Amino acid sequence: MKGAGHRGRMRDHAVQLYAMLLKRKTVAIAEIMEELGISEDTVRRWIDSFSFIMQIRVENGIVRVDRGRFEMHLEREERGEWMEPWILTYSGKQFWPLDPRRDDVDIIDIAHSLSNACRFGGHSRQFYSVAEHSVLVVKAINNDGGPAPLTMQLTALLHDAAEAYLADIPSPIKPHLRGFREMEHRILRVILEHFGGYFPLPSEIKEADLAVLHAERHQIMNGGPPWSTENLPFPAAAIQIECWDPQTAERQFLDRFAMLAIR
Repeated sequence: MKGAGHRGRMRDHAVQLYAMLLKRKTVAIAEIMEELGISEDTVRRWIDSFSFIMQIRVENGIVRVDRGRFEMHLEREERGEWMEPWILTYSGKQFWPLDPRRDDVDIIDIAHSLSNACRFGGHSRQFYSVAEHSVLVVKAINNDGGPAPLTMQLTALLHDAAEAYLADIPSPIKPHLRGFREMEHRILRVILEHFGGYFPLPSEIKEADLAVLHAERHQIMNGGPPWSTENLPFPAAAIQIECWDPQTAERQFLDRFAMLAIR
């Protein structure tokens, strides 16, 4: 198991790479590897993480940074300032979204956060949590042909678990947030590997998620133009949305997790 010393070295490498990218407009990956003594995989992983906050691209092994839109961060670096990229969770843990680790994942934090997060950016007719949505996706994959395998159900329950550490951003927005999907996928992979789920998400879960979205559109959203889900080759999920309060949603989520995780 990699401990606090390893995490500290990784953060030191991240700080050094961050400073290097700020000071140079162009730098080769090989040069970064030699100067910092880290692997190419580590270099690319941190570059992907930094792409969420700066304009950065890699072409033919060369990293190029647009510093014009990053003057504020350059000034902070010159002042010797660095913000630790971690968040404080409900259970009192630190979680590093840019460097997620299995030891930092906690189902209590996930359940609490998702039960307090409202789907659709809060634009549903009533409060409707990501936690309730997650339970309904489990029900949806069980509606067609009998109960799904327990691992499939567990994965369905946790398919949006990364949002516990990032927030529920409406799907149409995500492709326009540079680096966000990569960070979300990294966190989800760590969560699913920690609890024994499938990654990447199986097609059955993606389909069930869309079928539930189709049902949500008609049950808890107001009018407006048609959504793309209304042209799916399968019907809306046969579910009934109850709009649980956060306390009920958290309890239902944890109860379902207990049923699926003990096997």
